[in-house]
Amino acid sequence: LPQPRAFNHCILQFILNDSTYWIDPTLNTQVGVLKQYYVPTYHHALVIDGKDNGLTAIPFGIRSSMIDIEEEYIVKELGGDVTLKVKTKYAGDEADDTRSYRQSKSMEEINKSYLNFYATDFSDIRAAKSVYMIDDSINNTVTTYEEYIIKNFWTYDKEGKKHTGSTYAGMLSNYLTKPSTKIRTMPLRITHPRRVYQTIRIRLPEQWNAEEHSTEIESEGFRYQSRS
Repeated sequence: LPQPRAFNHCILQFILNDSTYWIDPTLNTQVGVLKQYYVPTYHHALVIDGKDNGLTAIPFGIRSSMIDIEEEYIVKELGGDVTLKVKTKYAGDEADDTRSYRQSKSMEEINKSYLNFYATDFSDIRAAKSVYMIDDSINNTVTTYEEYIIKNFWTYDKEGKKHTGSTYAGMLSNYLTKPSTKIRTMPLRITHPRRVYQTIRIRLPEQWNAEEHSTEIESEGFRYQSRS
């Protein structure tokens, strides 16, 4: 039955130059071209214009919602310290969220949070530089730069007489977590539409042999590709 409690939010709809726009005024960190504004998954709305009395579908998402992270591990000496440089580009609502995060936190809090993200995999790590952010308000992108020094990156195998080290695509894994509820009757929700790219480069002081391989997984909900 009709009732006000069926609605949980209020946004703005307007028509400009024959285009219909849906704007959420509470998302106040959005910048750039109006047609690129991100609309969350609100699904339907009751347009209060004196004309319609039914629900109108709200288009959501934009193709520019993206994260592109590049990690570069620089090895000057096998068994020695490793320098990690990270460049991450956020676009669409990912840029909005990053911009909002930057405005709500001090640089000390940001540096600590970013450092602890990598400390999960490397316990002996320190920041070489403060996190640096570039905000492109025209194209609505935010790019962050990080640099760290990792000690004890290597493990030495005395019997095999070789050094081993490992890296992990931590950012990408955030979007590929397994649900805690395995036996389900409801669909599993994933963030979409979203493009996530992660590139890991390891700069070694000598030539190493590496086997090439690629993987591709495609399903109704996502497409995954990896290559080395």
